[in-house]
Amino acid sequence: MSMGSLTLSTLPYHFRQIALWFIVVLGCGYTTGLVFVAHTTSLTPRGVQERYRGNQHEGDSSSSSAAPVSAGTSGPMQDSAQSTQSVPAQEEEMKFEKSLPEMLNITHTHMLAMAAFLVPVACIFALSTRPSRRVKSILIVEPFIALLVSFASMWLMRYVHPGFSYLLMASSASFALCLYAMLLLSFIEIVRPVRGSSNEA
Repeated sequence: MSMGSLTLSTLPYHFRQIALWFIVVLGCGYTTGLVFVAHTTSLTPRGVQERYRGNQHEGDSSSSSAAPVSAGTSGPMQDSAQSTQSVPAQEEEMKFEKSLPEMLNITHTHMLAMAAFLVPVACIFALSTRPSRRVKSILIVEPFIALLVSFASMWLMRYVHPGFSYLLMASSASFALCLYAMLLLSFIEIVRPVRGSSNEA
């Protein structure tokens, strides 16, 4: 079999099974990662900013702005004030800004890991025949570009301006959409091979 005729539909049965279950497991694992991101950032620009820039300064300002009860106050007014202060307010989780070593660790571990699973996904998708050549090129190349933009915007958001959180969210969304598209289209072609292809049952 020549490389020109090698497609997902013409792959031997066991190779298609490997590709199929790799896609399923990877899709579940990546979705779990997205759930974790949603839990830690609420998928909002402010949540993303606090994840890397922290919110400890906001906590300090809010606590210092609380009005103290006068020590000389007595009677019902003092009791009322003390009872009001004794009710615990719902405090926001304290988050601290990422240090340089933490930023370096996040960048190199996540970038290498995401590139490592993106390459086999792109290779499997490259063997699909249903999408057009142009669509395949966009879906294969865009996640790599989005990956670089995401980590660049993460650094810019941390050290330059918090507004880069919008670029981080946009590039991350582009990465996720392209990845899910490749997984879904590959899954469909493996489960329902193109008619007329010769493969082992």
